[in-house]
Amino acid sequence: MTIQTQLSTIQFHSQSLVTFEQDGIYYVAMRPICENIGLDWAAQYSRIKRDEVLNSTVVIITMVAEDSKNREMFCLPIGYLNGWLFGIDVKRVKPEIQDTLIMYKKECYKALADYWIKSKAERSQNPEPNLPLTEVQADEEALQIIVNLYHCLREAYEFAVLAHDVDHRWLKQSIDKDLGGHLLHNLNRPAKNALDKAKKYIHAKSERIMFVKGMLSLLEVPKTKRIANF
Repeated sequence: MTIQTQLSTIQFHSQSLVTFEQDGIYYVAMRPICENIGLDWAAQYSRIKRDEVLNSTVVIITMVAEDSKNREMFCLPIGYLNGWLFGIDVKRVKPEIQDTLIMYKKECYKALADYWIKSKAERSQNPEPNLPLTEVQADEEALQIIVNLYHCLREAYEFAVLAHDVDHRWLKQSIDKDLGGHLLHNLNRPAKNALDKAKKYIHAKSERIMFVKGMLSLLEVPKTKRIANF
């Protein structure tokens, strides 16, 4: 859709970005960002239009340019900027713009959101606890409990397999008599199925934790303190 609204210009790493707020949603003009980074706007415009999710959030605003003529600006919600930016492969852009692209990627998660939503971005040497990191640590603790349970069940399963071995019939008979035949049954196929599912879950969860940690490493707070206001 096309709307008319009051625009704001902010400075981000000595570069101007155009922003505005509409119905409680903060938007950013995409062409200035592409030009600041050094990306071809026509190519990025086509890429956004091809993306069903990004294209569904596009807003076109009308602004008065320096020549007093109306100009349309193609904008995305700030919450979707990361999705667009991290879809750009650094290795596939011109070498001379790679550093700028990496800078935007590193800053985009935290700083840009602060610029629009909090009216300032402040980085200090002693930041507040990082919520995503706290969640990852909680996931790691839960995963460790699951791993311990997995190994305990694995030992019980191996014991059940041993009890079914022809050379240990006396053990199976003793278990059937004293503990009940259902015990060995549950420790065989049902336990094997549970172990297989648990193993897949542990691997998937471990990969996710490693991925999140890798992404959070991009957000490491610099040693110097920087405050930007607009």
